[in-house]
Amino acid sequence: MESQAIAQRLEKDHPTPSLHLDSPLLPKVQALLPKILPPLGGLWQPAVPANLLNPSSKEYFERTRYERLGKPLAQIAQESGGEEAWMAAIPELKELGALLKAEGGPFMMGKTPSYADFVILGWLQFFKTIDVKLYERVVSIEPAFGTLYDASKQWLERDDH
Repeated sequence: MESQAIAQRLEKDHPTPSLHLDSPLLPKVQALLPKILPPLGGLWQPAVPANLLNPSSKEYFERTRYERLGKPLAQIAQESGGEEAWMAAIPELKELGALLKAEGGPFMMGKTPSYADFVILGWLQFFKTIDVKLYERVVSIEPAFGTLYDASKQWLERDDH
């Protein structure tokens, strides 16, 4: 939740290798992800309590989403979790993929990883964790995401906290 602040602190305390927080690509990534996640909400939100949370956290998540959205997650999944959700997200997925490929990949800056890559990688890992089919569909729409994910495996090795 505070990844930007953490990244700034890491950059200050450990400037080498740089996270490239000043990259002009970072604001573009940060602008696109909020356009991708909402249309897919009917797909990923119900998967969070079902596949990720313990019972007390599951109850909290479902209750607070009901309060926020006015409907149970199962209803949201039925109403907005279909193919239309993917169609709504495709333009931004393609735009984000184009940014990722612009410098030849696998990272936003070509061969140099940056914080912008980790923002995308965090989202990809989230999808893969809650429902691998979500991750697979994203990669089928834009294979550059799979290339980024594979190039970043060293940072995903420890997945127990």
